[in-house]
Amino acid sequence: MLPLALAVSAQSMVERDSLLPTAYIVGSQRRATSPRQSLSGQQLRAFDGHSVANALRYFAGLQVKDYGGIGGMKTIDVRGMGSTHVGVFLDGMPVANEQNGQVDFARFETDGLERVELYNGHRTQLLQSAREYASGSTVYLESRRLDPHFTGSRLTLKCRTGSFGRIEPSVRWERRLAGGMTADASGGWLTAHGRYRFHIRKRFPDGRVAYDTTAVRVGGDVHALRFEANLHSAPHSRAQWDIKASAYGSERGIPAAIVNNVWSSAQRQWDATAFVQGRWQRSWSTSRSAYTLRLSAKGGVERLRYQDPDTTRMPTDRTFLQPQLSLSAVQALVVSEGDAARPRLELSFATDYACNMLRQTSRYALPPDMLQQPVRHTLMVACAAGLGWQRWRIHAVALETLTAEEAGTPSLQRRSQDFSPALHISYRPAAGVALRCFAKRHQRRPTLNELYYTETGNVRLLPERCWQINIGAEAGRSWAAGRWQFSGRADAYMEWVDDKIIAVPRGSGGWRWLMMNVGRMLGRGCDVSCRLSWQSSPRLPLLTAGGNYGFLRAEDRTDPADNDPHYGTYGGQIAFQPRHAAGVFLGAAWGGVQLHYSFTCVGERFKSSANLPSDRMAPWQTHDVALLADIPFLRGVQFGAECCNLAGRQYAIVPNYPMPGRHFSLTLKASFPFL
Repeated sequence: MLPLALAVSAQSMVERDSLLPTAYIVGSQRRATSPRQSLSGQQLRAFDGHSVANALRYFAGLQVKDYGGIGGMKTIDVRGMGSTHVGVFLDGMPVANEQNGQVDFARFETDGLERVELYNGHRTQLLQSAREYASGSTVYLESRRLDPHFTGSRLTLKCRTGSFGRIEPSVRWERRLAGGMTADASGGWLTAHGRYRFHIRKRFPDGRVAYDTTAVRVGGDVHALRFEANLHSAPHSRAQWDIKASAYGSERGIPAAIVNNVWSSAQRQWDATAFVQGRWQRSWSTSRSAYTLRLSAKGGVERLRYQDPDTTRMPTDRTFLQPQLSLSAVQALVVSEGDAARPRLELSFATDYACNMLRQTSRYALPPDMLQQPVRHTLMVACAAGLGWQRWRIHAVALETLTAEEAGTPSLQRRSQDFSPALHISYRPAAGVALRCFAKRHQRRPTLNELYYTETGNVRLLPERCWQINIGAEAGRSWAAGRWQFSGRADAYMEWVDDKIIAVPRGSGGWRWLMMNVGRMLGRGCDVSCRLSWQSSPRLPLLTAGGNYGFLRAEDRTDPADNDPHYGTYGGQIAFQPRHAAGVFLGAAWGGVQLHYSFTCVGERFKSSANLPSDRMAPWQTHDVALLADIPFLRGVQFGAECCNLAGRQYAIVPNYPMPGRHFSLTLKASFPFL
C-alpha cells in the first residue's frame, strides 16, 4: 500500500493556484470545468517506487480492484461504471489493451512521474487528442522533468525491502545536455515470493458456516524488470518535444480464488511490453491570437503468455501478440481582444488514428476457428470550442468515432459509427470559489476478446452507451497571512449505462460462457473532499489534515418485472459496488522528517444485484502509518519506513481474493552527482 504522506496530499482535489484568477493559455490545465483530483511535484516525489494504483486509491469516487498481494492485478473503477470506462494516458498518449480492456496500474511506478491526475469526464483544455474525449473518466500520468535551474547530472540509487519477500532495487540517471535539453534513464528489478497468511470464512444461505480457513496465500510470486528512457527539449525552445522509450517484462503466478477450500494455483502469466512514443508542439502568436499545433505518435507491441497446466480442466499454454500504432494531430486557436472584460474564443480540431491487432504466436495456439485474428482500425475526429467571458467559461465538444474491424472472413467484418457530445459550464462568483456542471455522452467498445474469442465471444455485441451529468463546486482560501490553507470540493452526479456487456453461462456444464448485451445501470451519487493545513512559521511543523467521502447508489434497472421482494434484482445495488467509502488523513512535516497516518474504510457490498444476505461482503477498514526522514550528516540520503493495515484486519476487495494483513516495508534512497 501507499505511504500515508501521499494520502495526505491526495484529497486536495483542486490545486490552490487553480482557484486564483489567471489568464487562460493554449494547453493550460487551469480553470478546469471538470472535477479534477491531482498529485504533483513534491507530493508525488516523496514516495518514489510506489505503484500508481496505490496513489489512486485515495481519490474520491474511485475504487481499486485489487486481487491481493504484491503480484495481484490492480485496476480501477470510477463511479461504478467499470474499469473499461477509464482512459489512461502517459505523456499524452493512450495506454490501452484492446484484447481485454484492462490496464494494470501496478505496473506503473511513481518514481519517474511528475504528476498523476484523475478527471471525471475529461479535462477541458483544448490542446488534447480526440481519444481523450472518448472515456467516462481519464487518468493522466506525466513523466518527471529536470528542474529548469538544475545543471549537471544526478544519479539516484534506491532499494526497498519488506513483507512478501520483497526485494526491489532501482536506479535513475538524469542529465542536462547541451542547449538546455534533458535526458534521463531509469530501471528497476522486483522479486517477491508473495506469500502471506489469511483467514476466510464461507457461510451457507441459511447462515451456517461452510468452512473457516486460516492458511498461507501462495501463487502470488512476481519477478519483473523495467526500463525507461526520456529525451526532452529545452524549456526555452520554440518547439517543445519529447521522446520516450519503455520496456517492461514480468513473470508471475496467478493467485487462485479461495473457493471450496482450494487456495493454490499452478497458473502463470508472462508479460512483455515495449513501445516508443513522441510528441512535438509549437505555437505561433500575435497580439490578439495564438495558434498551436501538436503532433504525437506511438508504436509498440505487447506479448502475453498464459499457462494453466491443471489436468482437471483443459491444459492451456497460449501466447498472444498485440501490435499497436497510434497517431494524433491537434490544432488549437485562441482569439482574444486583449481585454479581460470581453469574450475570448478558443477553437480546437483533433484527429486520431489507431490500429490494433491480435495474433497468436504460441506452439499450442487455439485452433483457427476458436480465435479469429482481428485487426481494428479506429478514426476519431473531435471539434471543441471554448468561450470565456468575465467569470463564465463554456466548453463544448463534438466527437465522431469511426471503427472498422476485420477478422479473417467477410461475415466477421464490422463497421460502426458513434457521435459523442459534451458540454461543460463553470462560473466563479468570488475569488477562490467555482461552480461547475457538465453533461457528457460516450460509448465503450467491446474488447477483441469479447467479440472474437469464440468460446465466449459474440460478434453481435453492441457498444455500451453512457450518459453522465455532474453538478459541483470547489473552494480554496488562506488566512492569517497564509498560515492557514483550506481547499475543498463537492460534486453530485447521475449516470446511465445501457447495453451493459456481461458474461453469462452457456450450456448445462457451467464452464462455457457467452458475452451479451443485457441490462441498464442507473447511478446517483456524490463526492466530497477537503484539506486543511497550518504552519505558523518555517521553523515549526507543517500540519495537514483532510478527508473524503463518496456515496453511490448504483441500481440495476434491467428488467422491471424482476422485482421479487426477496430475489429480484431490479432496483438493487449492482454487484461489488459499495454505497459508502471514506478516508481521513493526518500528517506532520518538520525539516527533513515527515510522519503520516491515514484511515480508509469501505462499506458493505453484494455479489449480485439481488442483494441477498448470503451474498453480502463485509465492510473493511485499514490504518496505515509512515515515516520519512533525511539522514543527518549524509546529504542526499533518505530513509523510509511504513506499516500498512496496522490493525491486521482480514478483508477482501474482490470476492474470494483475501488481502494481506499487517505488512511492512523499508526504503533507503541516495542521490549524488554523477558524470
